[in-house]
Amino acid sequence: MEVFKPEPLVIDGHPHYTLTSYDPVAVEVNVHDLTEEDVEQAMAFSIAQKGGGPERMNDDAWICYTFKGVHGAAELRNTIRNELETANQEMVENQLAAACASELAKRLEQQVIADQIAHFRRDIEQTFEATLAEQGVTLDLVLAQTGASRAEVDAMFDEQARQTAAQEAAVSAWARKMGITVSDDELEQMMGGPAPADQKESLRDMAINSKAMRRIMDECSVTYNHDGLNQSDHPHLKLV
Repeated sequence: MEVFKPEPLVIDGHPHYTLTSYDPVAVEVNVHDLTEEDVEQAMAFSIAQKGGGPERMNDDAWICYTFKGVHGAAELRNTIRNELETANQEMVENQLAAACASELAKRLEQQVIADQIAHFRRDIEQTFEATLAEQGVTLDLVLAQTGASRAEVDAMFDEQARQTAAQEAAVSAWARKMGITVSDDELEQMMGGPAPADQKESLRDMAINSKAMRRIMDECSVTYNHDGLNQSDHPHLKLV
């Protein structure tokens, strides 16, 4: 049974949300431990893209000639391994951020206002359409290929927008409670330059949430499931 939640208090056009608790969240994150098989498969794929077959995996002369700046098979393997490790780390960080935000959203004491959900709904749909355009395909083509209906896609967008809006509202509530702020100098540093005057406050709100999210992740209690194994500690940075 869904629990009724009131609408938030709106002050100066900004909804003010509160949470049932501001304590650190406890989450779980799945981690794939990189293997040599992963590296070999990625290397084989890179070589295949250059027109080579399995026989080129240890062909130093061919690799030096084909991959500019790479001095043999060993260096190519190390480069690919480093790229995979970086991608793996980014995936873990993204999972951690999503898990923390999701848990925090469960603590919201108010329902998210419709305007905020609609804002994220527009952004999600526009981003999706832009991604399809970059790939040279249309939504109609994707629907035909997958057998999905427009109603199903709209329902997916709606649910993702509700989740995103709730998470942002929860992080905002946490940031306000903890007194997190972003000065003009910080904002300029984060933006890589002065923020446009007409967007400055909205960008500041985003920066505050980003700063808060980093602290929420640093303070959370996290369990890392390493390919089926379980490892936990606190803070999370000791484990990654």
